[in-house]
Amino acid sequence: MRLVIPACLLAITALCLAQPVSFVINGECESTAKWQLPPDAEVVERAPRDPCVLITHGGGRQVIWRQPGWGTMTAAVDIRAQEVRQEPDGFAYAAVYQHDDFGALVQFRDFVQLREPHGWERYSYTFEVNPATATIGLHFGFYRARGRAWFDNWTLVEGGVAKAPGEVRTRPLPADAARSAVIWYQQDLELPPGGMPPKWAAEVLAEAGIRTELVDATELSEALSSGRHGLLVLPYGPMYPRQVRGALIGHCTVGGKLLVVGGYPLNEPLVREGGQWARWREVLTERRREALAWPSNLLPDGGFEATKDAPTGGKEVDGRWHRDSEECRIVPHAVEGDGAAMVEVRPAEGVGERRWYAWLPARRGHDYVFTARMRTEGVAGDGYAYAAVYQYRGEELISHRDVGTLTGTTDWEAMRWDFRAEPGADAIFIKLGLYRCHGRAWFDRVQLVDV
Repeated sequence: MRLVIPACLLAITALCLAQPVSFVINGECESTAKWQLPPDAEVVERAPRDPCVLITHGGGRQVIWRQPGWGTMTAAVDIRAQEVRQEPDGFAYAAVYQHDDFGALVQFRDFVQLREPHGWERYSYTFEVNPATATIGLHFGFYRARGRAWFDNWTLVEGGVAKAPGEVRTRPLPADAARSAVIWYQQDLELPPGGMPPKWAAEVLAEAGIRTELVDATELSEALSSGRHGLLVLPYGPMYPRQVRGALIGHCTVGGKLLVVGGYPLNEPLVREGGQWARWREVLTERRREALAWPSNLLPDGGFEATKDAPTGGKEVDGRWHRDSEECRIVPHAVEGDGAAMVEVRPAEGVGERRWYAWLPARRGHDYVFTARMRTEGVAGDGYAYAAVYQYRGEELISHRDVGTLTGTTDWEAMRWDFRAEPGADAIFIKLGLYRCHGRAWFDRVQLVDV
């Protein structure tokens, strides 16, 4: 008997397979699962049997882990605003946030800001996924405002064309994936106590009628993202390849199962280092140690060995030292090397501030460590000698910190500040000097490191 498949069914099937995937879960608001919403947010009907989310203040979001191969992406959402009460200069918004593996903000964009009532309209935003991005957050709600705004039909697709919910497919696992497992197998990785030999695991599952595929770390992300397998087996106790973290979370998000054999699950991420497997935490600790070792530095001359002819005034965002007075000099009283930076204010001068300074570009969301050595002689008055770090967005000061202050006469003292670049910061301003006082201050071994 010959089975005849109608041409229309084939066409529909081909169309479905050709549709792009939207990586938003419950984008049509049929459920609040995977959405983080403010307590008083409501799911209401935009039309009969057509739900949407109503927000009166605060914001909601969904965080989506980056998948292998992501480059250009497009987010889209329907929004209606009936009332916007600013508190002040606020708005209803939709935004895309990108964060790195440590939760640091990489970049963001409000692609919708509504300050007045507005009927239903679909908005979209096409963007490039930053190389440092681990997660993409779809954010929406009110910022510095209250009111009534409705949100519906979120999609996030690959490529530069926005899609409506009817033009996309979601990522449910195919029915036959339930009887298929992918097993991480690394020939050069020793099995820890409590682990399960991968080949033996494959044999056991095969006896139960479950198809298996043994793959190494280089193939595991693709195997998970393909949707071929309903079960992921990690047989090496708490260890897993850190490079597949996003794909692993994506697998579980769409209903995939995870079996970890032996040890605390996912407690020991591994990376390849020098052709061998290494514990990621230990690698990170060693990299931080190397980054902080002197003379590693974003400042070209943190030891003031080549700054004798530093310019007076000016602003070049290149990390090189400037001074605001000829009384800022390089002298031989250094912690090490041939020179240290000195600032002097005489009692009769009445100078409000005198300083050495340097500007550097900021990398938003990055973690930095600033260290310096300072000593003083006869510092007196209403103020103090200081080492400080400021952060700017254009001409706007958005953060400042006196890392260390001294008065009187002191020997060399070390100071340190660990900080994260503020969202929106594009420049770091380091200054060393005397503020509302007189006396002398010396500075040396000034270091700024991106860790």
